[in-house]
Amino acid sequence: MKVKWRAHERLLVTSMTILGIGIITAKYFARPHFLLPQTGSLLLLYLAYLALNFGLIPMAVKAAVKPSGRWLRIAGMLTQFFLLSYILGPVVNFISFYAGPVYKGFDGIPLTFGSHPQPLLNVFGGWDAALVLVCMYFFYGLVRESIIFHLEKPGRGLAYRVLVSNQATAFAMAILGVPFAVAVLQLANPPFYHYYFALLPPVALLLMDNYYWLFPAHEGKNWLSFPFFLKLLFYVACLTIPFSLFLEDEWTPGLLAGLLAVQLLLTLPVSWFIYRGRKDALLQLRGFQTELARSNADLGALRSQINPHFLFNALNALYATALRERSTHTAAGIQQLGDMMRFMLHDNQQDQIPMSSELDYLHNYIALQKLRVQESDDLVIDVNIGENDCGFLIAPMLLIPFVENAFKHGISLEQKSWIRISLECDSAQLSFKVRNSIHRALPNDTEPGKSGIGLQNVRDRLLLLYSGRHELRYGQEANEFVVTLKINTNS
Repeated sequence: MKVKWRAHERLLVTSMTILGIGIITAKYFARPHFLLPQTGSLLLLYLAYLALNFGLIPMAVKAAVKPSGRWLRIAGMLTQFFLLSYILGPVVNFISFYAGPVYKGFDGIPLTFGSHPQPLLNVFGGWDAALVLVCMYFFYGLVRESIIFHLEKPGRGLAYRVLVSNQATAFAMAILGVPFAVAVLQLANPPFYHYYFALLPPVALLLMDNYYWLFPAHEGKNWLSFPFFLKLLFYVACLTIPFSLFLEDEWTPGLLAGLLAVQLLLTLPVSWFIYRGRKDALLQLRGFQTELARSNADLGALRSQINPHFLFNALNALYATALRERSTHTAAGIQQLGDMMRFMLHDNQQDQIPMSSELDYLHNYIALQKLRVQESDDLVIDVNIGENDCGFLIAPMLLIPFVENAFKHGISLEQKSWIRISLECDSAQLSFKVRNSIHRALPNDTEPGKSGIGLQNVRDRLLLLYSGRHELRYGQEANEFVVTLKINTNS
């Protein structure tokens, strides 16, 4: 799951830019000496915003996390920083001057609107204000990226964190979008903005705080308890009083009391009814995180069962080979075993590994098992593994159990036996099939009735890791046991 903070912000900025250009064009279409500098200034501001978000800020993040090439990235950042601020300051003022000396915009914002009286006498006019603007947004962007990084960290509560974050940023952008649109359309006087920011943000914050944190945390307890009531009052005061300062000169104790009354008599009941109506879905999501954590623990337990079992089989194979061939091929077997142990100690501890690593382990295991048996007319081991287009990631040790099961139960020294293994990959799917002959269990079988670590174990892992993205079929077909596995590799 991904945090949509950046996407929500881009939507707001893009929408306001398009709206602003549309209003300016409709207003000054017949007067290009007014139209061009204003639309040009807005476009430059928008392009600077894109440059910061797709160039400067990502470069700063890479410089922070990747030591290689850090100083080169810092030099590029400084170049972009000063170039952007110069374009937004002096260059915009030059444009407004040469587009028409009679043009007069907003003197309070010289870097975006307004004409420079004598641009050639001061080539740095407006650069200081532009530097402040770029610097402020740059540091805001770094804080945003840091918050997103921590929100998207894998672990318990990821889905819940992302959900709350996405709804919070959507609320924030909507609340900011309304006054921007009103300002561009010139629909209200300054008092509107004072009352708007004194009322709407605390209402939205209290709604979200109650719905996502306060009410769920108190579920199952006494809703009419005095401590809970005090906590509600504390939250209301903390969220309402600071925003009331937007009223500026119009602030009075009476207005503050009115804002608090709105929160207590309107926002609290509304948030309560919303929570009660959607409580089951919300608590289910919160509970799902607990179940996910439990599933991860189960997955670790299933994975931990694999290692000793395969080491035991591999050592048995090496022991039989040493006795039969007087150590002729033992060195090669030991090397293969070393590769397998390295895989289990390192790669097997990862959630996902390259498919090539899984295939290397598969080849080593098959080669090691071939040391234990001699191929003949009565024993056929056919391996057809196509490694082309297998450039995706896969959970470790998913394929080996089926092969181990085939070698364990598909070979008889007294009857005709065969094992046939095939694997194919394409851009969207992994197809794996294992066929082996069926024989009666050996009298000295140390694990009667068991198929390696158990096909049930593998099925459980597939359900945990590839739910809805895999197809597993296994069972007897005529005189052989057939396993067919297909995995959709597009996550």
